[in-house]
Amino acid sequence: MRIKRSKLVKRFAFVTSSAYESIEFIKTRWHSTASVGDNYKVVNYLKSEEEDLKRLTESLGFKVKDLDCDSTIAAMNSIESGPFICSHNDAISIIGHFNNDGGI
Repeated sequence: MRIKRSKLVKRFAFVTSSAYESIEFIKTRWHSTASVGDNYKVVNYLKSEEEDLKRLTESLGFKVKDLDCDSTIAAMNSIESGPFICSHNDAISIIGHFNNDGGI
C-alpha cells in the first residue's frame, strides 16, 4: 500500500491550555505538546489526522480555523478558543512570537 506523501506532512494546532487539559481524548492521542505563551498548547499531528481533529473539535462545539500567521497571532492575543491549524513554518513564527525564543 502506498501512502500519499501529502498525508505525512506535519501540521500544528494551537489550542487553549484549558481546552487541552479538559479533553482527555486530545491528551491521550496528541500527548506531545509544548506550552505557547501563557494560554496555549501546540499539538503536532499529521495531515492525515486533520479530519479526525476537525471532527472531534467540532463535535465539542469548537470551530477549527486555518488562519495565516498574523491572523493566528492576533486571535491568540485575544485568547480566542481555536483550535488554529497551520504549517510548520507558521508554527515556528507563532511560537517564537509568544515565547520570545525564535520558535521551535
